[in-house]
Amino acid sequence: MRFGDHGFFCRRGRFDEIGGFPEIPLMEDAEFFGKLRRLGRIAIIPSRLISSPRRYERIGPWRLTLTYGLIALLYLLRVPIPVLARIYGRTCAQLKV
Repeated sequence: MRFGDHGFFCRRGRFDEIGGFPEIPLMEDAEFFGKLRRLGRIAIIPSRLISSPRRYERIGPWRLTLTYGLIALLYLLRVPIPVLARIYGRTCAQLKV
C-alpha cells in the first residue's frame, strides 16, 4: 500500500458506510483506504494527480523519504497514530505550508 498524494474516489453510500474520512492527524489516507478495500474490489485508474513538491524541496528528498518509510513501517507494526504524528511533526516542523 502506498501513502500520501493519492486521490480516492468512491460512491457516497460506501463513504458513509465506512464512517467517512477519518479525523486523525496522520495516516488518514491509509485508514480510509483500508476500510474501503475491505468492502470489495478496488479499481485503479491510469490517470495521474499532480501535487506540489514543496515538502521535498524544503525538507529534502532523502530525509523525507526515510521519515515516510519509518512512519509507514511503524504504522504497519501498529504503533499508535499519535506517536507517528510526533515523529512526523519533528521531521516536518520546519515546513509551514
